[in-house]
Amino acid sequence: MEIEQATDCTIHDMPENFEIREFLRGLRAEVEGLCIMEYNEADAMQMIREEGREEGRREGREEGRREGNITALYDLYRDGDITLQRAAIKAGMSEAAFLKAAKEITGI
Repeated sequence: MEIEQATDCTIHDMPENFEIREFLRGLRAEVEGLCIMEYNEADAMQMIREEGREEGRREGREEGRREGNITALYDLYRDGDITLQRAAIKAGMSEAAFLKAAKEITGI
């Protein structure tokens, strides 16, 4: 049922002794507009929430890959397979930032 039909039915089915009935009948267009706006706002908010959740999932996956990359590079550095400078370059950060990130991730 469309909003317009639902508004008509609601006003029509409302008992005659309800004081608000004549008020709503006189402002039918505004009532419909408010209902439509509320309905559209609810849809828009749901869409925004879903987009936010997906963005959060995407950021989480990216963060996980980044942490995995830093952990792997740190392990190579710690084992002496690559230099600190090379590990930092591969991670795309300075040596100090790389060591700080590695320590935060690995808990060292």
